[in-house]
Parts: sequence; C-alpha cells; structure tokens
Amino acid sequence: MRYILSLLMSLLAFGCAHAGGTPITVVLSAADGPDSTIREELSAADRLGFNAELRELPQAAPSGSFLANVEAQLNMAERLYLRSEYASCVNLLSEREMFRELLTRGRRGNAARLLYWRIACRVGQLRPAEARADADLLVSAELNLPPGTSGASQEAEDILDDAFREAQDAPRAELMLNSAVRGTHVGVDGRMRVCQAPCNLQLLPGHHVVVFEADGFSTQVVNVELGLDGAQLQMTLNPASPSEASDQWTARYSGVREVGGEASLRLLAQALGVRDLVLLQAVADTRVVRLTASVVIAGERAIEQSVSVALSSGGASAGTLVRDVLEEADLLSTPLYRKGWFWGIVAGALVAGGVSAFVLTREEQPSFDLRIP
Repeated sequence: MRYILSLLMSLLAFGCAHAGGTPITVVLSAADGPDSTIREELSAADRLGFNAELRELPQAAPSGSFLANVEAQLNMAERLYLRSEYASCVNLLSEREMFRELLTRGRRGNAARLLYWRIACRVGQLRPAEARADADLLVSAELNLPPGTSGASQEAEDILDDAFREAQDAPRAELMLNSAVRGTHVGVDGRMRVCQAPCNLQLLPGHHVVVFEADGFSTQVVNVELGLDGAQLQMTLNPASPSEASDQWTARYSGVREVGGEASLRLLAQALGVRDLVLLQAVADTRVVRLTASVVIAGERAIEQSVSVALSSGGASAGTLVRDVLEEADLLSTPLYRKGWFWGIVAGALVAGGVSAFVLTREEQPSFDLRIP
C-alpha cells in the first residue's frame, strides 16, 4: 500500500510542477500605467506558472563630455589667438580625430569653428599653405561658418574667400556608395542619412567623411580623398554589440509612447542580448489601461495581443495576458495539473490502488474450515 501512495505523491508533484523553469525575459513599458502592480503580479511565479525576468527598456546614456570638451577647446583657441599664442592654439585644435568625430556626430557647426580658428592660428604662425589646406577642407565639406565667428586677421579671411570663390566654379565628382546590408543609411561630412545605399552623390573633390549606419550593425566611418575621376565604396557592416544596439534603440525610440513595431522589437532583443522576450506595454488614462503583449522569438515579432481593462485590475490582467501569449507562442507549456487527461490518470491510479489494496487486504484475511460432527 505504501508503494502505491508513494507513486501517487510523485505523480501529483510532477503534475503540479509548472513548466518554464527557465526565466522568461519580460520588458515592461508603462506609460502612465500601473507600473508597480504589474511588476508585483509578474513576480508571482507560483501563481502565473512561469518565472519572469523583468528587464528595463534601454536608457539613453548620459551625454558624454566630448561635445562639452570641444566647446571649451574652441573657446580657449579663440582666447589663445587673441593673445597671439598661435602655436598653442594650433596644438589645441589639431587633436587627432577631433574633426572627424564632429562630422561623424553631425556637428557641422563645431567642425566649421574648429577649422576657422585653426586657419587663423596657422596664418599667425606664418604658415599660409597649411591654412589654405584647412580652408580647402572646410570648403570641400561645404561647411558654413556659424554666425558670430569672426575676429581672424584679414589675411586669414582672404584665404577663406579664395577657397570659397574657387569652389563655386569647381566641377563635382561622383561618389558611388553601396553596402551588403539592406537599409544602410549614408551620411557625408556631418549631413546625416543623406541617402540609402546603393546611392550616388555629387561632391566637390577633396577630403570627405562618410558614415555608414544600419540598425543592428556597427557604424562604419571612412575617410575618402575624392578626385575628379570619382570613387566607389562597398561597405561591409558587422553586427552591433548589445551596447551599440542599445544606443541605436534609444536614439530611435526613447520617449516614443508605443515601441512595439517590428524594427523596434528586433533592435530591443539585440540590445538586451536575448533571443526571446515579451514586451508588455501599458498605456493608461484616468480609468482604463490598455495592455499589449508582443512576443519576440529569435529577434522577430511572432505574436501580439492587446486588451483594455479597468485601471484597478491592470496588474492581474497583465500577468494573465503574458501567460496567454507565451502559451500561444509555445514558449510556455500548460502545467499538467491544468489538463484533464492528467487528472484522469490520477483517478485511474487511485482506483487501481484501491482495488489492489482491497485484493491484498482480502488475501491477508484468515480462513476457517468449520466442521460439525
């Protein structure tokens, strides 16, 4: 009898153990929704039948010090020029990659200021050839000097005027751009996303900074010396790291009320470094909250369901909605104790156990053979 009871206990324990021991990544986006109650509900693994690993939406990184540092350097360069400290001014503005980084970030005004004061300081050093090279660099990128930039010597202004005048009649060259990644956007000289590869651009001959970018891929920056005969670039992009994908996601979708589009979900999965996830969006007004659960499998949106419920029941409804979409996506099996056939097996085992116990009990009873003489 004890063996039968042990078997039944094991069967019940097996049936009550919910599937989905591996945590399910759930990302919550609650725009004025019941954030705390939803989180509390999703933490109730025993009741929901799955373990939810709650993750946050990517957040925009604090603004780096690069641009603030550049502004400080430009202001200092102007002061150095006015104090006739030309060598110090040129050294300050000749930091490697500063000009390229400004154009990569689309900071054309800062890049123009940098060249303006470097031209002025090179003229002060009595290096007009180097000043003219910087003027050609400014002109080939078609940069305009920002308002308020003035104070350079007349000789420096003349060098700039000559460079701009010659560019007006200069022929343009063709730059052909292509990428193996569909949807690659191209930026040139700080003008971001001017075309989508494959595309051809007509540019002034000279130095150019070309940026290739596509969601989910690392940004590539190329320096091009364009001659009159033109040039062609064929770019291969590498998959972005989670950190890069996170920056891309925040640049595209930070502050957007609804982020359940396919492109957003694909980039979100890459940013979080997961294959599968559930994005749960809660958008509320004074009385009602609209819940939308989107399932991402292998980086692609597979299933999406929405429901509108009373604000007070948003937490409980959120847990139910997530469990439903997980089961529909076959990412979460229905626990055995919720299936009718399981209880049929249990009932059969109980009957069989009862019959066996009855038989065994009957066999153990003593029999008497009474004979009356």
